[in-house]
Amino acid sequence: MKKNTRLVNSWHLGDVIRKIREQQGFTAISLARKAGVDVSDVLLLEQQGPEVEHVSVAQWGVLDRIASVFGVPNGATLYRQIPEARDQVSSAASNEDLAAHRLLPFKKRH
Repeated sequence: MKKNTRLVNSWHLGDVIRKIREQQGFTAISLARKAGVDVSDVLLLEQQGPEVEHVSVAQWGVLDRIASVFGVPNGATLYRQIPEARDQVSSAASNEDLAAHRLLPFKKRH
């Protein structure tokens, strides 16, 4: 008998920043230097990554600088990189889920 498990994937901005940073070969320190921001700003965004409606004016400035390093137009574009949450029941991960995790191995939000 197969056991069904409920999978809920929820990602946040910090996951996107960290993944793109790693894909482009930056450390948090090198990204901060290149973006002209404090490394603490990068680490805080990676750890907490606020929902778009809670981003402060100062954070938008940091996000815009990070986005320019990544070659994207602005910080808002980074939010469009967040995979949509999936809520599904399956006994094993689907091929689509496995492919998404190979390309975007994000950490699940707690």
